[in-house]
Amino acid sequence: MPKNPLIYYGLLVIVGTAAIYVGAWLTQKIEFILPYTLAAGIVMVIAGAFLEHKKRTAQTAQPELRSPETAQAPEAPSAETTATPSE
Repeated sequence: MPKNPLIYYGLLVIVGTAAIYVGAWLTQKIEFILPYTLAAGIVMVIAGAFLEHKKRTAQTAQPELRSPETAQAPEAPSAETTATPSE
């Protein structure tokens, strides 16, 4: 960073102006496609919401069934945790 604040702020103005100029030029070049990208974004949001709703209703319609092989019995307390200290 330059020690003189005038140089620093001058560089900020130059870079900001260049960025605005390039942004305006780029916007003119791609302006025709913006309505189509907006429509594509809306379609993607609607499709995502539909798929999420479909997934959620499918999960509530069929509860998760556990097979006997994967079901685990609760663990019994070990002898160390149930033993009382003896004097």
